[in-house]
Amino acid sequence: MVPNELVEQVRTEVKRLNEVQADFLQTYKQLCLHYGGPQWQEEGIEGVFHNVRKEIIPIMRQSGMDAKDLDALCSWAAKRLMNG
Repeated sequence: MVPNELVEQVRTEVKRLNEVQADFLQTYKQLCLHYGGPQWQEEGIEGVFHNVRKEIIPIMRQSGMDAKDLDALCSWAAKRLMNG
């Protein structure tokens, strides 16, 4: 059985993680709008995602994020945006 203090720690960390994910998703969406225009979801969505990644990956690497982790995060954001 998981000790109560660790249960609370996990809950706190998951809450923070959800908040950060929501923030990143919003930023990713704003970048898609910036690079793809108002109709970015209607056509050429993969091209928009490619352009966004091309621009933010160097920033994320400079900030110390692992290449596999940043690729996974960008893929997650793209999937979330495609699925509404």
